[in-house]
Amino acid sequence: MTHSWPQFQNMPQDGQLWMLTWLGPYSLNITTSSQRVVLAALSCVKNSKDRTPNQIFGRSPPRPDQLGQQRLVEFPVGELPMLTIGTFFRNGRALNVGIGTLKQRTFTVDFSKQRLFRLDKIPGGEPGHVLSKEDCLLSGAWAPMAHSACVGLAQKGDSFAVGVPVAEVLRWCYGSSSRMLQTVLSMDLPKVIKQVKRTMVRTASVLDIQLPEGFVEQDAVTLGWLASTPEAFDEACRVNRSVLAYASQPGGGRGPSHPNVSFPYRETLELRVLGREIAHEETPRFLVHRILGTSLNIPFTVRLPVSTFNHVPPEPGSPLPAPRGKRKGRARAKTALLGTKTEPRRQGSAALLPALESQFSNMDISHREIPAGDATPVQSYALPAPTGLLSTGLGEDRSSTANKVILTLLKSPKPVPDEPVQNDAFTRLRMVFDQLRNAGVTIREVPLNNQGGQEARFTHWTYSDGTRVACLVAAAERQHQFWYVFEQQRQVDEYGPLLLAQRPSGRSASISDLDDLLLQAEGPNTWPRKHGDWTLLHVRHGFRSVEAFTKGLQQRMGWTLPVIP
Repeated sequence: MTHSWPQFQNMPQDGQLWMLTWLGPYSLNITTSSQRVVLAALSCVKNSKDRTPNQIFGRSPPRPDQLGQQRLVEFPVGELPMLTIGTFFRNGRALNVGIGTLKQRTFTVDFSKQRLFRLDKIPGGEPGHVLSKEDCLLSGAWAPMAHSACVGLAQKGDSFAVGVPVAEVLRWCYGSSSRMLQTVLSMDLPKVIKQVKRTMVRTASVLDIQLPEGFVEQDAVTLGWLASTPEAFDEACRVNRSVLAYASQPGGGRGPSHPNVSFPYRETLELRVLGREIAHEETPRFLVHRILGTSLNIPFTVRLPVSTFNHVPPEPGSPLPAPRGKRKGRARAKTALLGTKTEPRRQGSAALLPALESQFSNMDISHREIPAGDATPVQSYALPAPTGLLSTGLGEDRSSTANKVILTLLKSPKPVPDEPVQNDAFTRLRMVFDQLRNAGVTIREVPLNNQGGQEARFTHWTYSDGTRVACLVAAAERQHQFWYVFEQQRQVDEYGPLLLAQRPSGRSASISDLDDLLLQAEGPNTWPRKHGDWTLLHVRHGFRSVEAFTKGLQQRMGWTLPVIP
């Protein structure tokens, strides 16, 4: 089960798919006075009613001729933690599908050489564009977006080989919650970090802090990082200064702003992203839609006072997990309407809604016991009406009908276990692996995005308790020929085949290759039929014994093995 995203207000309600093609300038809005708004370009996908992105586009990114009507929509910056370029919407709800149309890539990047560029020109007076209108799928929305900035990352001598939109830099680096991102995009950041420093104590590699009011536990590492790393803090402060500096002033007033925002890194790091290749002369470039991870290591762990947290048990039937943290209600996302032009009413409560994973939002936070008399008072939170209007605003409008909401990565009360998942399908398949080993096949289980355990975890599928769906991935090798086995974790009422996958000539696959293939699954129990140059075979679970299962697999692999005992 995936998280159910909330419905956005003032979005098309025509049943068609709408794609967010770009996130552009920032501006102030009188109806959302506590936070800036960002202008988004949306394009309607032609003939998309009752069809999924994968049914329309297959495994390829959308083409300009597949997109039709254009619409410009303003989102408060507090909603940016769940928005990336390429997000699909239907009836105002962001869909957690269509990820298979993008490519996953891992780049080694020297961030000291990053260069900012704008869509309408190349820096340094060089002629031409780094990305054309067609590249960005902007079409008629080009005019308000043309001056938007991107970060260019060098690869193989091309300074702009990888382009990352400024909106995605902001979301990844500072989007651990809507509250954190709003703070960076305001003049409040120095004051907040000064408050964190007053309570911060560093002992060896442990950083003890207290959260300022209004922040959630997932913000703790971001706040600790900014409070203890001057270079990162300086870069974060430049964000708001850049918004102000690059605002146009028609008629003496302050208009839309296209800020310059860079990554707060200066070292060489690995960057794992989702995006699409862009044709550019003889050397293709890569446009990033979503950042998935970096190899950035911080030299400390963050610890919070345990007495400031009360555990909220999950409600029966609730689709979202109860996050460990301050007592904040969990809005029922299926009936939640996220307001784009409304300040919330004055109250001391907030709901939590899911956001995408950002730089530090998924890091574990430890807790320390402190004397009861030294504890920070626990804030009072309540569950808003599940059908009510929700707003990320910070305002205090006594007459408003909207409830406050904070967007953050929702995690299970229990962390994903480091031990192998106890699943009947996995148990049986591991017995098959033992049989294959006895017949001379080398079997190696491959942990992908869950390094502590033996199974990969689907980053885009979770069960109702918030734990990610696991997948047993194994490399089977015989005489330098490789097959890869993918078996998904299943619940009692679920069914589906396992997947056998092979690269051309039986060559080995990289972790990036395997992770990319894992992302192609369209939904639970549904493996892709085709992907690039992979050979993909589906194997049903109709074998009566482990021995029959073993023989069935080796036959599908095309291997003639010694007699299996």
